[in-house]
Amino acid sequence: MITTHWRASLAGLLTAVAVTAAPAKPCYVIDARGQKLEGIELKVTSASGDIELNVDGRVRLPFKTGAYKSALIPKPEDVGALEKAFEEGRHPDVIKGAGELFEKYKFLGWGGGVAYLEGMSLLKTGKPQDALRAFDKGKPCAGEAADDLTRGGVNALLELKDTAKVQPLLAAMVTSSRKADAAFAFLSRGRMLDDAGKGKEAVLEYLKVLLFFEDSASLKDIREDARARAVAALKKMNDGRWKQVESVN
Repeated sequence: MITTHWRASLAGLLTAVAVTAAPAKPCYVIDARGQKLEGIELKVTSASGDIELNVDGRVRLPFKTGAYKSALIPKPEDVGALEKAFEEGRHPDVIKGAGELFEKYKFLGWGGGVAYLEGMSLLKTGKPQDALRAFDKGKPCAGEAADDLTRGGVNALLELKDTAKVQPLLAAMVTSSRKADAAFAFLSRGRMLDDAGKGKEAVLEYLKVLLFFEDSASLKDIREDARARAVAALKKMNDGRWKQVESVN
């Protein structure tokens, strides 16, 4: 008779074998019901966004546009190269190559990320209106880049001094449960006040970022931007407290 101990050990062994025998597949589709369907290959079959998931080399599942929520393939090499170009500051190269890659991958999970890189490169080369169009282009296929696209749009609107459009976006972000969104909103409010010549009020918004949000990987860039802007604003006002702000952890 198999004891309880051995039954448990056998069950654990079978579970381990099952997990080993069925590794996660590299591609997936989230269908209209929210169910995740994995496969070994995913391809676009029409210009309107129909796709086909190759499940295991034998079974192929077609999905019409509107019959799935999202889809994802592993990061393509050319998308990785575009990311590297952006990190290296080669923004003209990013702008030149992004359009083709967006069309190539917009139904395969990478359109939003490509549109974000294009928009940020346009911002960094002084073209906020074009940047805004790039961010908006990416929203229907945002995927995991949804938050980045929203923040990119806010940055573009701030550069355009379009406070009427940006204020409701910031009002929603300030109350977000996601700390990065809320911190970014305070930073952006500070920028708006700075642009309006209200340095003291701007510093207060920047300080909220430093005092209300602990340093972390997701907040590091936002906090450092807020610190730099607060220090610059205080120096402009000949306020010696910039040294205290510079040393805030």
